[in-house]
Amino acid sequence: MNIFITADYTFSYADYRSWRQVRSHGNRNGIGDNVANWSGETEEAVEVLINLRMDVEIPSREVWNRDPDALVSHGIVWYTDGSKILEGTGAGVRGVRPRVELSFPLGKHASVFQAEVFAISACVSENLKRGYSNMQHIQICTDNQAALHALKSPRITLQVVLECTNSLAALGQRNKVRLVWVPGHSGVAGNEEADVLARKGSSDTFTGPEPAIGLPYSYPHGSTDNWTREKCQEDWSRGIGLRQARLLIKGPGAAATRSLVNLNRASIAIITGLFTGHGRLNKHLNTIGRNPDSRCRLCGTSDEDSIHVLCHCPRVIVNRHRHFGAGYLAPEDIREVPVDKVLAFARSTRLF
Repeated sequence: MNIFITADYTFSYADYRSWRQVRSHGNRNGIGDNVANWSGETEEAVEVLINLRMDVEIPSREVWNRDPDALVSHGIVWYTDGSKILEGTGAGVRGVRPRVELSFPLGKHASVFQAEVFAISACVSENLKRGYSNMQHIQICTDNQAALHALKSPRITLQVVLECTNSLAALGQRNKVRLVWVPGHSGVAGNEEADVLARKGSSDTFTGPEPAIGLPYSYPHGSTDNWTREKCQEDWSRGIGLRQARLLIKGPGAAATRSLVNLNRASIAIITGLFTGHGRLNKHLNTIGRNPDSRCRLCGTSDEDSIHVLCHCPRVIVNRHRHFGAGYLAPEDIREVPVDKVLAFARSTRLF
């Protein structure tokens, strides 16, 4: 319970406005070690932008499939993409005209959305660096509609979006800038090449202090959830006692939780009794003095406990095979069986 109190305490302060002030409190609990500062993402970055000189176009997938070259047939053409894998996050920029390849590692904390916007921003910076002017047609293609909607919105709440929009405004003063949505993983060559560059960035090591571009809104909440799961699993693995439950239960898990919360009270009582061994089976009833006989009501040869019924009792081999796919099981095998199948098997034995 202390784990959840600690997590709830930290989570309640992981507010967008106050995370900086309470980060030291989080450190006391060990959670703050996994939660970096909010630098780069601040609610103060709210600005209404007027006369933003760019067009945002989201063609249908059918238009792209019909003639992908027609949408970007002239001018300066770029493709951008973002990628996130276990090792990190990255952004990629592919220039078709001119031919340019850029790849950026963004560390472990950035979200895919941030990477997508950063990729557009990096592309715009490259155009500014090249000094394009004289109202040249510059087209930047991305497969992330959320990034496009954020960039054309008059209200901005994310620093990475604000910086990108300011760069676009600067580029649009002397050029005709057009942001175009392209369907991802649909065989559009420039998009596929940008995706390769983004994945390269996500697998490369980011050099420097993190976060690279600030943290997404969800990061402190997600970090708190991860810490809670890790601590629960650690306590479960290292705890003392509960011999039978530890044999049958792998540990805390989202799938099991979702299954349990959808059950009625009677079903939860059956599952709880089976997994803990403290249910209405003769071995437990005998232990607490409620039944003089601990033998199995089905086979009469062994003590009637959860492991015997779930894994070994010869009288329910057919039931076991029907629900679990095998006539006999090891206790560890039950850990991988969904809760609803365990419940269905238990009911089929008519012991509950």
